[in-house]
Amino acid sequence: MEPVENVYGLKSHLSNLGYDCGTVDDQFDDQTKQALIDFQQDHDLPQSGENDAATQNRLRGLHDYPTDGSL
Repeated sequence: MEPVENVYGLKSHLSNLGYDCGTVDDQFDDQTKQALIDFQQDHDLPQSGENDAATQNRLRGLHDYPTDGSL
């Protein structure tokens, strides 16, 4: 999977976690921003719509260490 620092990776991570960011591509559009805000809200992060370090860390943590007991 692409790194969460780039848009494609961000969208891949969000999509894998169930957030609808539209087509997984390299375009940061309004749907991507809303999915990011929804993720930030759900995980008690500032709802900036920015792919900041705290958001990236949370995305990595959730993707690498699922909380659904599948490990």
